[in-house]
Amino acid sequence: MFKLLMTFPGEEELKEIVNMTQETMAERANAVLTGEDLLAMRETAKEICVAEDVLNFVIRLVTATHPEVASASDFCKKYIRFGASPRACQALITAGKVRALMDGRYNVSYADIKALAHPVLRHRIKGSFAAVTEKVGVDSLIDVLLAEAEGKKKALPVSEDKKKKKK
Repeated sequence: MFKLLMTFPGEEELKEIVNMTQETMAERANAVLTGEDLLAMRETAKEICVAEDVLNFVIRLVTATHPEVASASDFCKKYIRFGASPRACQALITAGKVRALMDGRYNVSYADIKALAHPVLRHRIKGSFAAVTEKVGVDSLIDVLLAEAEGKKKALPVSEDKKKKKK
């Protein structure tokens, strides 16, 4: 559902990881809840409300990743080769419900969707040849798509190569 960016661990963390994987799960695993508890939590998350406007924002955001749709922006047509599938909408809404619940709220907010957009969309969008040659990363594409979905304009960051050429 997510693509999280992780830095390589330091030597001590790496040692802990190696040592941890040398133990069996029986030595490490402790039940924190029952299967019934997990199913109840899942049902609770399903009850979290999603306002029509928030759902429409998610739909606009995911649709904005598709250069082939009639409403595609010039930005999308230039920098995106393949867009996110309907599963991206499902992932954003599902994760938004869980995030809201974890925050003690009973409704999904725009802030939830914005916070989840990068990890959810990062592996679902494929940049175009122009994006690759201009060194425009997927996170930068998502930043612009979020701004567009909010009705704002956002310029792509200037790559280091372009900064050097200007000097």
